[in-house]
Amino acid sequence: MFRSAALFLLAGLCLSAQVTVPVVVRDRDGRAVAGLHQTDFQLFDKGSPREITGFSAVEAPAGPGTSAWLIDDMRIDLGALTRLRLAAMRHLATLPAGERIGIFTTSCRVAQESTADRDKLRDALLRIEYSPNLACREPALPALIERLAAAPGRHDILLISPGLPLSPEEVSDLIDQAVRARTVISAMRMKADFAMGTTGELAYGTGGAYAGEGAFRDLVLPANRYMLTFAAAGDGGIHPLRLEVRGSRKLRAQLRDYYFVKVAAPAEAAVKKRERVRLADALRKPEPVVAAAPEQAVVAAVKPEAPAVPAKPAEPAKPKGPPLLAIMTVGQFGTYDPFAAPIDETEITWRDEPLGFERGSNLMLVPVVVRDPGGHTIATLRRQDFQVADNGETREIARFTVRKAGTAARYIGYLFDDLHLSAADLTKTGEGARRQIAALAAHDRVGIYTTSGTNAPMDFSGDRAKISAALANLRPAANDSDFSGVPVARDVIRRMARLPGWRDLILVSPVLQPDQSGLLDRAVFADVFLSADPEAALPDCVYTLGIARGKVKPDGSVHTFQIAVREVANASVLAARSGYTAPKPGTAQEIESAVLSRAQIRDLPVAVSTQYQRDGDQARLTVSATMDVRHMAFRKSDGINADDVTVVSSLFDHDGNFLAGAQKVVQFRVKDRTRRILEGGLPVTVRTVFDLKPGDYVVRLVARDTEGRQIGAQSSAVAIR
Repeated sequence: MFRSAALFLLAGLCLSAQVTVPVVVRDRDGRAVAGLHQTDFQLFDKGSPREITGFSAVEAPAGPGTSAWLIDDMRIDLGALTRLRLAAMRHLATLPAGERIGIFTTSCRVAQESTADRDKLRDALLRIEYSPNLACREPALPALIERLAAAPGRHDILLISPGLPLSPEEVSDLIDQAVRARTVISAMRMKADFAMGTTGELAYGTGGAYAGEGAFRDLVLPANRYMLTFAAAGDGGIHPLRLEVRGSRKLRAQLRDYYFVKVAAPAEAAVKKRERVRLADALRKPEPVVAAAPEQAVVAAVKPEAPAVPAKPAEPAKPKGPPLLAIMTVGQFGTYDPFAAPIDETEITWRDEPLGFERGSNLMLVPVVVRDPGGHTIATLRRQDFQVADNGETREIARFTVRKAGTAARYIGYLFDDLHLSAADLTKTGEGARRQIAALAAHDRVGIYTTSGTNAPMDFSGDRAKISAALANLRPAANDSDFSGVPVARDVIRRMARLPGWRDLILVSPVLQPDQSGLLDRAVFADVFLSADPEAALPDCVYTLGIARGKVKPDGSVHTFQIAVREVANASVLAARSGYTAPKPGTAQEIESAVLSRAQIRDLPVAVSTQYQRDGDQARLTVSATMDVRHMAFRKSDGINADDVTVVSSLFDHDGNFLAGAQKVVQFRVKDRTRRILEGGLPVTVRTVFDLKPGDYVVRLVARDTEGRQIGAQSSAVAIR
């Protein structure tokens, strides 16, 4: 996992054979002890005494400093993430005015550079979401250590994680990397009953503090540390360490439990390298291509200046920007492979074509539930049965879909705003939820969440006794901030997006509404039906109306939808969105959020990924469309496999208004050898670059191949901060 750190440590052990161990000595009251000398310590390596060849005492600097928080948003569950967010914001208010903090996440979704601006730090905390399916290109912790190594002054990292999946070797590598970078790692475990694992080992091994969930006040760096250096052992494997303070049994030493010695296996490595060279030679052409930089994880189709068969991989030249067409190369272990099979640049080409979209066009998707006079859901309506008006002006229903619950299990989530609801309100709404849950089928699942993350969080379960107990535990939580609860709702929606079947989320809050702050956008995008009434019967059918708004005067006025059902007497229509707000004069952004959901089509497998770089008030967004060519219908003629794929990358604003787009046609004219390589799983990526302002967007990607007439379509929400 941490290949660069591991190789660096191996080189250090082979050349200098020295290991430096930070040590904190505490008395019975837990206070750090100062004034000790080298002769006061006795170090044992695998039970044998080891001579201490280097010694120094380090005092923690006084006054405000700089630290980086690394929050594991890939593994911290929803309840713990909510509690952490609130505790962190309270902790910020207690820090000295000059204290600077950077906030980062293991998914790389949030990266707030070091700042003393409390508003920026609070905003970064609010943007952190549960992101189990995302990850940084490089492991976040070693990358952050390396980043801090180049910065002057104190280097502190606060790691907040329930436990990183690290081997003893990787833990040892990270400790050595941190020591070399003069970085101290403190850690916060996220479960009260969680034993000290990898996070605690990292904290103890670098001389940091270790505390329980939310206990920021206990994460104070020791006032004194000692740095002990000794000669590393020559044999490989794990070496347990033990330290005694001579003449005292009242003092306790905190240090790393072990260090790891790597032993190279040159013979095995040489065999693997020869095999890879042999495979490359079997597939190479007279003019092979040169790979792009390893950190790009792609290979661009460009001609090299090097000989046809270099003795060793040439140092690749970094491109000025991302290649618009690329072929990914994946090695034996899923990493960059300099011996990957070359592709002739003339076999896969692309060209731009004009796009016929108009800036400012828009479509609003509005979920609608229709009930008869008896309160039963009507599930037999068609597009022509609906009539929609916008401030009295008839609008076209440009898109129409129907979702029915069916007989499969449904998932119902309740989000109780215990930060704003009184005890009486929680009791009343909890009883309403009980009645609603009582009408569910036995195989349905219920989740109970709170905006504070305390009292009653319970992930989805069919255990009625467990659900009843969670509802009984609802009570008001301490609210000493203006936390709105919107990030919590976003986290729950993200959690529910991964569930199968029908999904309902009910917001029980006097301030949290379905159509605020992009919640409805996210819910529709995730196929989650969002409502705010725990008393109403859950719907069995939801119609989604795609309403074409036409030209809207940019005056900031409020527009209200009037939705009616023809020829159904006394039908009640519940729309998830009552309307929208027109853009204000001189701005391109809408005030109200719009529905960003669009159907996913998987006939032609295509994946969309995004990456952005921000420079002040400008940003550059790169949209990558990765195609799996194994499902393409090539046309064979004269030994050439031909197909054309049209790729359209479109950018929409937060209200679904089309902003920009680009259309590219990728031409495949590949030989049989290349086709076999592609069908072995080698993907082809097409990139489009948009220059824009920071904000919230939706990227829509559509790909269609000519020969198979198959379509692939994906959408992705992007928040540029």
